[in-house]
Amino acid sequence: MIKLIIFDLGGVVVYYTEEQYFSFLSKKTEVPANKIKNIFNPLIDEMEKGSLSATQMEKMASQKLGVKPSVLEWTDAFERLAKPNKKLIKIIRTLGKRYKVVVLSNISKSRYRAAFKELVPKDLFYKRFASCYMHIRKPDTRIYKRVVESMGVKPEEAVFIDNLTENVAGAKNAGLYGIHFIGNNRLSADLKKLGVL
Repeated sequence: MIKLIIFDLGGVVVYYTEEQYFSFLSKKTEVPANKIKNIFNPLIDEMEKGSLSATQMEKMASQKLGVKPSVLEWTDAFERLAKPNKKLIKIIRTLGKRYKVVVLSNISKSRYRAAFKELVPKDLFYKRFASCYMHIRKPDTRIYKRVVESMGVKPEEAVFIDNLTENVAGAKNAGLYGIHFIGNNRLSADLKKLGVL
């Protein structure tokens, strides 16, 4: 029996992916998006594990790109480009009446603060789990196990929803049910199949 529902944030509850940021920065700097991606991805990994601050990242990335750190707008761009998935937020409110609903996100500290400042209602989730504070990222199976243990449920009593297939696979490897998010309607159908919605 499902007792816990775990949602990813970016690309699910909030319409936003790193590709949007790379594209935004490419237009701004005229540096190819692929080059930006190659520079940023290792730095984003470290930020999302909490071992690198946004200020440190901007300094390092700006040197490689040959621009001022202020040009990067890591958090500001997120605040402007990200949009809440309003239909899904309503679904989460409904689920929250019957289940414990939490969020588990690979996210930097600055974007985590920004997301829950404006984009996502502070009371939407029973609890929030962020990689930057846990010092571990999806799809490492340990992160899912820590969430279910923290919530006092068994892995098989939890379902995890993410837009990235590798993160869903990580959850399944940890013993959870996994749903690949490709849209609100499909998610509703998948949750109904599990008898959750």
